Amino acid sequence: MLEIAVNGEARWSQSGPENWGQVLNLLEAGQGSGRPIVTAVRFDGVVVPTFREPAMLGKTLGDVGRIEVETSTFNQLVHESALAAYESVAPLQRAVTRIAASFRGSEPNAARHDLPSLTAALQGLTVVTAMLTSATGAVGTSRAEFDRLAGRLCVVLDDIVECQTQEDWSGIADTLDGPLSSALKQWGLVLLALNGASERLGEVTRAPLRPETAW
Repeated sequence: MLEIAVNGEARWSQSGPENWGQVLNLLEAGQGSGRPIVTAVRFDGVVVPTFREPAMLGKTLGDVGRIEVETSTFNQLVHESALAAYESVAPLQRAVTRIAASFRGSEPNAARHDLPSLTAALQGLTVVTAMLTSATGAVGTSRAEFDRLAGRLCVVLDDIVECQTQEDWSGIADTLDGPLSSALKQWGLVLLALNGASERLGEVTRAPLRPETAW
């Protein structure tokens, strides 16, 4: 008999699912933001990172004795993503301050090498925030503030490129310490608001991490 453990809670399959795809469908049954979502799978202790790929969905389970799965919910994933994004703002602010100081000091070349990583981190933060804004259905103040911040970031990046072209290192430092630092402070507030939106969403449609699935 196949043993299936959901978030560490063992249960036995009585209906005998024919393949992994059927098990996955049962595990993720439900509606709304409280619907369970499988985030990790192990077959007999072996991690299966491709558990959503078509070839794996059709896998028969005759040679599998135990399936372990970890689940979350849509709302929990949004909450965790918003929290992680918020916690990334402070390190970014410290990096901005450090790079600006390098441009003003005797190490502009080292600061120039740090700019691509900083730019990539800012772009990543923008993408994540946009996804969170969409996922939480944010409207009104949060949505408008994010749109303004995204526009400000584009201006900041354009200014940095222009200063680089002119080798105006003090100009880059002023842009980092001024407009960018200010925008990051506002960014943190937007992410806190989005995190609050995800928590309110979860209060309406909250589901347990261990769904009572009938096997």
